[in-house]
Amino acid sequence: MATLVCVVAAGGAGWAQQDSPDRFAVRREIGLGIRAFRMGQYQEAAQHFEKAIQMDPQSINQRLYLATSYASMYRPGATDAASLEWIHKAETEYLKVLELNPDDDTALRSLAGLAYERAEGIRDPAEKREQLKRAAGWYEQAGESLPKDKGAFYMVGVIAWEQCEPAIRTARTAAGMGPATPGLIPDAAARAKLRAECGETLEDGVATLKHAVELDAGYAEAMNYLSLIERQEASFAATEAEAAGHAKAAAEWDQKAAQARKHPATPSAEP
Repeated sequence: MATLVCVVAAGGAGWAQQDSPDRFAVRREIGLGIRAFRMGQYQEAAQHFEKAIQMDPQSINQRLYLATSYASMYRPGATDAASLEWIHKAETEYLKVLELNPDDDTALRSLAGLAYERAEGIRDPAEKREQLKRAAGWYEQAGESLPKDKGAFYMVGVIAWEQCEPAIRTARTAAGMGPATPGLIPDAAARAKLRAECGETLEDGVATLKHAVELDAGYAEAMNYLSLIERQEASFAATEAEAAGHAKAAAEWDQKAAQARKHPATPSAEP
């Protein structure tokens, strides 16, 4: 949500380029909307941005402001009808922004973040996995739009781990294995089922997390999730040797993460 708030906090960038039937009236509504937003009066802010859009429907800024106001009225993880209505309105406006500019990175990241937050409130495992998959799709698009955005690639990897964690945990528990118990799940059929359900997802997660580390050699958080995924894969590997390979890789990523925290990489000089 912090990213969404920054859209409005920037306050009026690009107003001078507005070419609406009544530029002054549009600017007035935007100004009032931003003032209300900063005071935490999101519904009032939305009303002002709605008026601005009525006068100038082709403006991207107004729609971003409006979508952010709607999103701010959504409580992350909430599942009540009122909260879901706000998130639906926010998503609708961000989608309209993408109709005007398919590569708008603010809209792409915001849609990804909202989809991810919405997944946090879903209890049904299958439904949650589908919502996480939707969030990952938006993060992938954001990564395509901004190829140096390490955070987008990181989130694709995080979501890959989250998508598979419940099924793997359930299989390990059924086998009498605790959270810290290393090694393969004894039941070969259970392992095969997990490989079919999660193998490709986790491989994609590893690839995107490694790309995030390529973008930032000191990205300890991405290294941590690489370790977690390697341990997931070790649980359902086809052979003992394959499981040992994943366990070794997990330990190596743990060491790299610890090293990265002790000796942070020098920030890039690129803008």
